[in-house]
Amino acid sequence: MWRLTGDKVTRIFGFRVNKKLRGKLQTVLEKIEHGHHVFRACAKNAVLRMYEKFSTFLRLEVLSNNLRDFGQKKSLEYLDEVRQTLSAVADRFASFEAEALNVSVDFPLFQRLALPIPSGKTKIPGIKIQDTRMIRLMEVLLHAGTKIGGWRTAQLTR
Repeated sequence: MWRLTGDKVTRIFGFRVNKKLRGKLQTVLEKIEHGHHVFRACAKNAVLRMYEKFSTFLRLEVLSNNLRDFGQKKSLEYLDEVRQTLSAVADRFASFEAEALNVSVDFPLFQRLALPIPSGKTKIPGIKIQDTRMIRLMEVLLHAGTKIGGWRTAQLTR
C-alpha cells in the first residue's frame, strides 16, 4: 500500500494530475495503535476507506463530498449513475490491491516444499502446491504475516 503514489491514486479515482487539482491528494494509515487500522486515500473531494470489520470482512467505502468531481449531478434521478461510478472506483482500487499483494508460487521455496522428504528408509510426501486449498492456505499465511496485529498459532488450528 505504501507504493500508492499520487499518480496511482488519481488513476484509481479517474482524475488527472494537473496544476489546478483542488482538494487533498494523500494516503493515510490511521488508528494503528487501536488495532483497527483504516487505510484512507483522498483525491479532490473524494475519499476511499479500507478497513477490517469483525476481523474477517474487508470493507471498501468510497464517498464523495462533491459529485461534480466525477461529472455527476446530485439528485435521486442520478443515483444509479453515481453508484456505478463509485463502484468502478472501488473495483479499480481492489484490482490495484490484488496486483500489489499478488503471491507467486514460482519461487524455489514452494518447489522444495513439494518434493518428498526422506526420513530413514521412508519418504514423506511433500505438499501439493497445485491444490487450490493449499494455495489459499499459503496466501493466508504469507499475507497474515504482514498484518500489524499478526496471528497466533491457535487461530490456525481451529
